[in-house]
Amino acid sequence: LNDTYVQANELQFFTEKNLEIKDSVLRIITKAEKINGKAWHPSKGFYTKDFDYTSGLINTGQSFRQKYGRFEAKVRFNHSYPVHHAFWLLGEKITPEIDIFKFDKKSKGKISIANYWGNPLEEKGIKQLKSSVSGSNLTTDFYIYTLIWTPEKLIWKINNTPVFEITEG
Repeated sequence: LNDTYVQANELQFFTEKNLEIKDSVLRIITKAEKINGKAWHPSKGFYTKDFDYTSGLINTGQSFRQKYGRFEAKVRFNHSYPVHHAFWLLGEKITPEIDIFKFDKKSKGKISIANYWGNPLEEKGIKQLKSSVSGSNLTTDFYIYTLIWTPEKLIWKINNTPVFEITEG
């Protein structure tokens, strides 16, 4: 499209001005500011929408694809509810999707993790396995979030400690 757009359910619109690298740290900055942008809805198509927030997005979909391996990021969240922070892997369609983390709750110490698979057009539709991890305040320090993806299983880790494992999907 040669244009920026977000999914219809997003509260924020992504812009490059919300990305900053300083002292070897990438900052994805979320701001409460009004902006008009393009949204995509599966049944409506593209349409313009007013957003109350801007944020940034790092996306390697056009330059890098990988099946299996270790996916890892060292992250410190700011608490910007209701805007969420996420690290996820997507296929070329609505599934599969693996959420390494989503931080979007009112709690400063809880993330959700998930795996979605299946075909929405089939009788059984999209299947999912989800979990949440609660702990200390995740906004005060950096934590290392890891997904180990093998042909047999998915393993989620925080600071190298396994927190969830599945073999289905």
